[in-house]
Amino acid sequence: MTLFFRSSLFLLLAFFSVGAFAQKAYVRLEDAPSKLVKKYKKTESISIQLDAESKKSKLQSLLSNEPILLEALVDMAKVYYYEKDYDRAIQFIDEAVSNTPQKVPEWHNIYAGICKAKEDYACEKTNLLAYTDTDQISFKKRRKAELRLGKLEEIEMIIANTEPVAMQKLSYHINSDEFAEYKPVLSTNDSTIVFTRRVNGQEDFYVSHLTKEGWTEATPLAELNTEGNEGAHAISPDGKYMIFTRCDVPNRYRSCDLYISKFKDTKWGEPKYMGVANTEAWESQAAFSPDGKTVYFSSGREGGIGNKDLYYIQHDGKKWGEAINLGEVINTKGNEESPYIHPDGRTLYFMSTGHPGLGGYDLFVSKKRPDETWTKPINMGPAINSSQDEGGLFVDLKGEYAYYSKTELQNEDLKSDIYRFPLPLKFKPDPVSYIELHVMDGKTGEKLDAKLIMKEKTYGHIRTLNIPKTGLTEIIYPNTLYEITVEKEHYVFYSDNINPAYRSDQKKPIVYTVELFPIPSEVQPTDQVEIVLKNIYFETGKARLLADSYDELNRLISLLQKEANTKIIIFGHTDNIGNEQDNLLLSQNRADAVKNYLIKNTIEAGRIQTKALGESQPIASNDTEEGRAQNRRISFSLQK
Repeated sequence: MTLFFRSSLFLLLAFFSVGAFAQKAYVRLEDAPSKLVKKYKKTESISIQLDAESKKSKLQSLLSNEPILLEALVDMAKVYYYEKDYDRAIQFIDEAVSNTPQKVPEWHNIYAGICKAKEDYACEKTNLLAYTDTDQISFKKRRKAELRLGKLEEIEMIIANTEPVAMQKLSYHINSDEFAEYKPVLSTNDSTIVFTRRVNGQEDFYVSHLTKEGWTEATPLAELNTEGNEGAHAISPDGKYMIFTRCDVPNRYRSCDLYISKFKDTKWGEPKYMGVANTEAWESQAAFSPDGKTVYFSSGREGGIGNKDLYYIQHDGKKWGEAINLGEVINTKGNEESPYIHPDGRTLYFMSTGHPGLGGYDLFVSKKRPDETWTKPINMGPAINSSQDEGGLFVDLKGEYAYYSKTELQNEDLKSDIYRFPLPLKFKPDPVSYIELHVMDGKTGEKLDAKLIMKEKTYGHIRTLNIPKTGLTEIIYPNTLYEITVEKEHYVFYSDNINPAYRSDQKKPIVYTVELFPIPSEVQPTDQVEIVLKNIYFETGKARLLADSYDELNRLISLLQKEANTKIIIFGHTDNIGNEQDNLLLSQNRADAVKNYLIKNTIEAGRIQTKALGESQPIASNDTEEGRAQNRRISFSLQK
């Protein structure tokens, strides 16, 4: 609506310009003419909540003549505050306060409330100080105002330490005009987003995929959506499990509880009730730890610190354990919700009404220390938070971008949409990356499912994962040496290692297309496919096997034991450093060392041949240490 849409409104606004006010007389109700008082009394009986337009019209009529009743100005400020027109509300309350002969504390309190809604914290502080600078208010009201002043000091510190953030609203294929979207979760490679959409008062899951042209049109996740409410989900790092919230489930008579579903073939399976995580109270908003063995969630159960606290449960390999409260550093007497633990395993993002914030739910970040305690949560600042609700934060693997839902006033209604923004440095998690594995038959090119054995050499942790035909994405950490093995029955295993010493960009993903070759059958001719054993280690310049080689060699022994009629040829290779004849001898000695280990562990000597190739067959350049490391290798081929 323009200023010329209604001439009467235009004239009224012109009348209340600063110049107009300077020429007018003002009066308090107690000193006003009886006719003016009587007219004002009629406006007092009109409820803003029930009839805001009528009250506004009566006040406009009242204020169109001189003298101007100060109480009517305050009431007009209240009307515009109710309509969320804070700029106009401030115009009226400021004129009332500025032209009052004696300070009215309550009017400064109203002024402060409007400034708070407008997120003008300096204005709010000024008026709260004026409100408390009197003996005319009760101890209870003074205490409430002083507590808010304390929070304003904290807000000043938050604002002083913030930096601008470039917000980007996600595609219209994700954010709709008519519905609310929130709680985004992306796949490890950021190519798929699953989020909650509130459609006609009911929550469902929707999914969109990233293509060269952008995000696809979001579609319902049909296998999980019901006529009830589903939302606030988490997907395990391996993509196999989803924990989500269901509310008002028939025959359960609860508010909201956690359910878990397993992804099989191309869709999510029937959800199962997560009994140990749930109580008669509200449970929601789960998040997986990087290894998938810990789940964080929010709960309103009895015995907590506040109304809603953050808890976690852990899986011991057989079942989930009891829920444990995250403690007083994280939880407050307010509400803590929507936890998200980054794949770095130590950076926790969550929303809270209890920690110092800007209003509504704000987003906070805390770091887990080596002793499992948490650092004091940090407000993520006014560039990200506001007086409305912000929540459902998700941070990508690299820690470069964050995704979250932001509540805004649109067409006089609150609307939630999903945004992306570059994460400021001080809120970033530790860097992590991922490997992406696809397995295929080395002869036919057919896509295969397989088993991945992944060992963190730095810490000794071992994970065994299934690789579906569609491939697997798994998180890896910087400065960590990994050994990986891909196995499938009736195929020769594949092995490799991920060495941080040879990775110049720790954030860059590693994509494998692994070729597995079938074990030759009786009717096939000799199969000369050469398989490199990439996790065999020797003393530098010598043929003495190191203990770190035993896992790889034992895997080879297991293969030979299963295939009792199979013979093996072991090849020794070196780089080109040193004398060619010395390298040939070293390669022979190393191949013999492997042969001797096999013989000592039940493999008959007659099944094993060795061949020294020295530096004659490099598979990488000898000009770099990384290339030379690849050329120093033991390989083998099988035959029957």
